[in-house]
Amino acid sequence: MGLWGAAQAIAFGMGGLLGTLASDLARLFLGSPTTAYAVVFMGEAVLFLVSAILAARTAAALSGGAQPGRADMAVAFAAPLTET
Repeated sequence: MGLWGAAQAIAFGMGGLLGTLASDLARLFLGSPTTAYAVVFMGEAVLFLVSAILAARTAAALSGGAQPGRADMAVAFAAPLTET
């Protein structure tokens, strides 16, 4: 399976478990399943934006501070993390 596959499997499982838990808790406190799903979805959207910003900053740091394009980002993420 490999390390990458194991990491994806764990992340997928934890995402499903935590998403269900968050949805159930939101429904318990808000009373409406529709509102609960909307709140959880908005939270996931915020977390996605945070992760996208972190990924862009990491790619920029690895490429020497320039704003990376698609090709630069692929190279930056493939390169090993080393301090310069």
